[in-house]
Amino acid sequence: MTDDSALQPLPTDDEDTLWEKIHQFTHRHLGITSILYGFTHTRHMKDMVALDRCFIVRHSHPQDYVEHFGHSSFLENDLCAVSLITGACPFLWHHAHGVAEATPAQKEQARIDREFGMDVGVSLVFHFAQERGTAGIGLAARWMDPSVFEERWLREREVVMEYIDRFEPLMRKKMVANRLKLSQRQQQVLAYSAAGFLVKEVAELLKVKEGTVYNYLEAARNALQASTTLEAVAKAYVYELI
Repeated sequence: MTDDSALQPLPTDDEDTLWEKIHQFTHRHLGITSILYGFTHTRHMKDMVALDRCFIVRHSHPQDYVEHFGHSSFLENDLCAVSLITGACPFLWHHAHGVAEATPAQKEQARIDREFGMDVGVSLVFHFAQERGTAGIGLAARWMDPSVFEERWLREREVVMEYIDRFEPLMRKKMVANRLKLSQRQQQVLAYSAAGFLVKEVAELLKVKEGTVYNYLEAARNALQASTTLEAVAKAYVYELI
């Protein structure tokens, strides 16, 4: 029996350690060659204009594959990413070839995936913050025969899912901490905004000028990669920053 004890995700692990562990674990059990992990504060992903705008992502996919898409995102027309949005997971990537309702752009994406050997793997979806947020992970087995991968997946599915169930909340917490940094004042103004206070009222509570509150809000939006204060509040709430 394989001893995976050294690869178990721990709360004390930093982001890079967790990332290295899941690569070693999934390679050992499924032959995984690269991974994409991402999460979003909203379950309304299908209504977003761009997936890469609402997702916080880390991946280790091969450079030649990523560079093929230039400035556009390889997620936009990816049927595996669509499977995360619709909740149709686990989704084995080689099944994308038979999706009848695929758009021409999605069919072209599937063709490119085959060309680069990135059409074998599995996508998994997770929910958090009382199902307000959604996380997804894509495990790629580059150039592996689809039937071989499917056999390994069916054999190892339970142990892999159990592992990722432990990995996902730890990785998300580390990525939020490393990427979405708010000052104490920014947290305060977002918390007051979430409670329904007007800028004038927040200024009075903090004993600062209204313009200062607006500056804090703008800085918070930038820190959270949010277009509006409402989006910033939603992200801060779902990611437990306020």
